[in-house]
Amino acid sequence: MHLHKGLLNLKYTQSKTEPCLYYRRDTLLAVYIDDCILISKTAKLIQAAVKEIAKKFEISNEGEIEEYLGVKVEKLKDKRIKMSQPYLIEQILEGLGFNERTKIKRTPAVARKFFIKTRNEKNCKQIGNTEGS
Repeated sequence: MHLHKGLLNLKYTQSKTEPCLYYRRDTLLAVYIDDCILISKTAKLIQAAVKEIAKKFEISNEGEIEEYLGVKVEKLKDKRIKMSQPYLIEQILEGLGFNERTKIKRTPAVARKFFIKTRNEKNCKQIGNTEGS
């Protein structure tokens, strides 16, 4: 059975704005090719959803999420979720030739003020400033 049809049969609703996101009651399911993330308020709801989906599809439960598609996922103590891409940042820095031995050079920005003048106004208004902090 096709995943989309199977999820609809399980009473999941596909998001109208994000087609890879399905939701039902207190459960969210994010899908990317053959990888899925289940999100819910309690572990019990996630276990029930996994059990139900496993009846229709061959799945494996990888446990708590730590990384997904190159995004590092951390649960914070205050129940928030922190998502970051440290590996991507490292690749970009490496590609630009930066590493642990790269010396930092302080180059002050040129102090400039930006002004804008509209058709109806005679005077300019300052909209930005690049003066260093």
